[in-house]
Amino acid sequence: MSCRTLLKGFTMLIAGWAIATSTHHADGEVIGGSGRFIRITKTDGTVNPSDANRFHIGEVEALSFYGGNDLALSSLGAVGSTISGTPQHGADSALVSGVVNTGGSTWSRQNPLPIVAQVDLGQSRDLASIRVWQRGDGCCQNRLESFTIDLYADDGGGGLGALVASQNVPGQVPTNSFTEFTLPIAGVNPGTVGTIGNDDIPGIQQNLVNSPVTVSGASIVRVEQNLNDFFQVAELQVFEDGS
Repeated sequence: MSCRTLLKGFTMLIAGWAIATSTHHADGEVIGGSGRFIRITKTDGTVNPSDANRFHIGEVEALSFYGGNDLALSSLGAVGSTISGTPQHGADSALVSGVVNTGGSTWSRQNPLPIVAQVDLGQSRDLASIRVWQRGDGCCQNRLESFTIDLYADDGGGGLGALVASQNVPGQVPTNSFTEFTLPIAGVNPGTVGTIGNDDIPGIQQNLVNSPVTVSGASIVRVEQNLNDFFQVAELQVFEDGS
């Protein structure tokens, strides 16, 4: 194996000071997509009255802002739970199993509305998007309709905190597919720290060229590998714009 192949599949993140473009936390963390708890709530069954009081979810994915990896996995400390709804079949752990479930393994709950599923990511995470999947066998697809996806912060003590972002899904999710909530990532508070630019480097790099990311006032550059593989960096250079 050539040592050159060790520098591949990574993301370069540039952090420092920037002017936020929307509401931000005083501590300057990346916001809009920064949260711990995901709640998925069915409140209306009028689109498909025959299954108005039933709700199923094949899988929940919480895609990282840093490289797009799924963070809603039990192997990473995520925990699924039922906040309200009577169990029909499928364990709460099916929400964070890492596979799109089928048949009786699918998380499925019924009466009364609202029916609420929750995924606790185990800690606050910076997310790019949240995906909610249909069950993967084509059955009963009308049960996944008319719901909201809410992302909540940690309250500082490990409990449910403030609502960070919310999206309503008014219709039915496509068969054997998913709906995706792309989170409104904002900037950072001036004078504090957060991510203000990134550049994905997907392939093997023999000579890393200049990144197209241009920022002002940055103070930290972080290089993260997105692959389950060896990783090496011989030198990291950051050049000041002399114009």
